[in-house]
Order: sequence, then structure tokens, then C-alpha cells
Amino acid sequence: GIDAVRYGPAWYRTNPAPGRYDWSSVDDQMAWLREAGLHVIADLCHFGVPDWIDGFRDPALPVHLAAYAREFTRRYPWVRHFTPVNEIFVAANFSSMVGWWNECATGAESFAGTLGNVSVAHERAVAAILAERPSAIIVQAESFERFTPADSSPAAMEQAQFWNEARFTALDLTLGRAPAPTMSELLVRSGMTT
Repeated sequence: GIDAVRYGPAWYRTNPAPGRYDWSSVDDQMAWLREAGLHVIADLCHFGVPDWIDGFRDPALPVHLAAYAREFTRRYPWVRHFTPVNEIFVAANFSSMVGWWNECATGAESFAGTLGNVSVAHERAVAAILAERPSAIIVQAESFERFTPADSSPAAMEQAQFWNEARFTALDLTLGRAPAPTMSELLVRSGMTT
């Protein structure tokens, strides 16, 4: 009974260099999905970027993701649903706060800068998709988390408050809402403008 699938081609394979695209690893799968009558939700950036991009914090990421989104949309004109970036909060947290993925950076300012940059990349990709396909439906996927303090100490309370504000920041930025004051200040300190 499944009639839709979220499918994420490997961006590093399909876009091996700036302005260069190789759809050979995707065309067969996309053709099968179309022939099977499945609605594809194209997951364009799922927790990683090609090696020629300097991770999620690269200032050029928004331009490159928008170009990739535009080319994907042109290549597969029958696709109507898109997730430009999967779980912006998780990607920024794991890449630039705890240092597990991509740039392996750590710290609150690094996290905020990456969160802001990936949110801008998401919005540029949305604009590129809609320029090619005005009827496209954007499916934003985010994790649902809630943080509770480990104890009643002021440090634990402050840490839980920080994360409960941070978890909504990508949605705030991509949906045009003002982030929480703590996150707004951190975003500005990390290089974003108000």
C-alpha cells in the first residue's frame, strides 16, 4: 500500500565537481520508481556534502546546493516533492557541535554558524526548485527532541534551555520566524547578520 518513498541520491556521486553532474548512479533507480508509480520525495542533501565542498560550514554551500537542486529538478521533471536538506538541526549538531560528521568541529559558535549556513542553503535550494517547478511541494524533515535537565543545578537547567531553543532554530530560520533570543545572539556572534 505504500505509494511514496523518500529517496536520496548520493550527492557526492551525482555532483562530483562544481558544475559537473553524473546521473548514472541515479537514473535507473529513478526510472524504476517512476514506473512503479511511486511518488518520490527527493532527499537532496542527507547528512553529507561532496568532498570538494568544505562541509556544512562552507560559505559556498548555499550556491552549490541550489545549483544541484536546480539540475536535479530539470533532470527529473516528474518529481514534485523535495526535501532539500534532511534534518538541519541534527546535521549542524553532529558536524559542528559534537564533531562527529563532516567538518568535525565543536563548540556553540561553530554549531550556530553551521546551523545558519545550512538553513540558508536549504532556502536557496527551495528557491531553485520553485523557479523550475512552481508546483513543487517542499517536505522539511527535522528531528523531534526535547531536552530535560539531568538535575536541578543551574548549569543543567541552562544546558537544557539552550538545547530546547536550539532544536527549533532551523525551523525558525527556514520558516521566517525570529529565533529565540539566546540563539539569535549566538547566530550573530557566529557571523550571521540580523
